[in-house]
Amino acid sequence: MPAPTISLLPATPNRSTPSTFSDRMDAFLGAFPGFRTEANALGTYLDNLAITVGVVGFGGDAVDYEGSVDDQSLPSGFYFALAASTGTKPGGLAFGFMNVTRRLSGNRASQVWTSDNGKQYRRVYVSTAWTAWREIFNQASLLGTVSQTAGVPTGSLIERGSNGNGTFVRFADGTQICWSAVLASGALTTASGALFTSAASVTWTFPAAFSVAPVVTGECGNTAAFLGVGPHSAVSAAFRVLTTTSVGGGYDATLTASGRWF
Repeated sequence: MPAPTISLLPATPNRSTPSTFSDRMDAFLGAFPGFRTEANALGTYLDNLAITVGVVGFGGDAVDYEGSVDDQSLPSGFYFALAASTGTKPGGLAFGFMNVTRRLSGNRASQVWTSDNGKQYRRVYVSTAWTAWREIFNQASLLGTVSQTAGVPTGSLIERGSNGNGTFVRFADGTQICWSAVLASGALTTASGALFTSAASVTWTFPAAFSVAPVVTGECGNTAAFLGVGPHSAVSAAFRVLTTTSVGGGYDATLTASGRWF
C-alpha cells in the first residue's frame, strides 16, 4: 500500500492585496478539514509501519523461537532458534541465532544463522522453496577440514596437514599439493654408459592420497644429480637418483606431487 499523500493548501491570503484577501482566506480555511483527514491518514499509515521496541527482537533481546525455522511467513526480526525448534537447520546444528528478513506475505525471505562457534550460514526462500544453507566464510571457517558432496564443497576452504610422509595442502575446489624431502640411500652404481643411478628405486608414499595419479616432480640437493620419476599411483611414487658421478652415499631428494583429492 502506497503512503497517503497530503494535498497542497490553497494560496495563502495576503493583506497587501485586499482585493483577494477575503476569497483566499475562505478557501484557505475551508481546506483545513480535508488537510486534517489526509494528515490523520498519513499518521495511521506511519503508525502501522512503526516497530515496537522488543517485538521480534528489534530494540531488545532476540526472541526465543520453538517453531519451524522453515516457516517463510515468520516476521522479520531477530530470533534465537531453540533446540526444540524444528525444520532444516544448517550443519546439523540444534540451536543458534537466526536473523529473518521477509518481503510481503513471505513469497521472498532470507535467513542468516550464527552458531556458537562463530560460523554463519545463509539461505533464501523464493516463491515455493528454500535454497540449501550455504556457509558464509570468515576467519572462523577459512581453515579446517575440506569436504565435498557430489563435487559441491561442504567444509572449509583450505586444509593443511603433515605426517611422517611429508606435508600436504588441500583446497575446496579439489586441488591438492604434497611435498617431502626423501633420502635416496645406497651407493650409486653404473646403470648404462657414464650414467649412474641408485641401485633400487625409492618409493614415496604421499602424506595424503589423491583421487587419481598426480604430476610428480623433484630435485636433488647435489647439482650434479637429478631425479628420474618412475611409475606412480594415487597414493605413492617411485623414483631413482641419477648422476654422472659415482658416489657411495645417498642424496636428499625433494619431491612435489600436484593433483586432485576428488
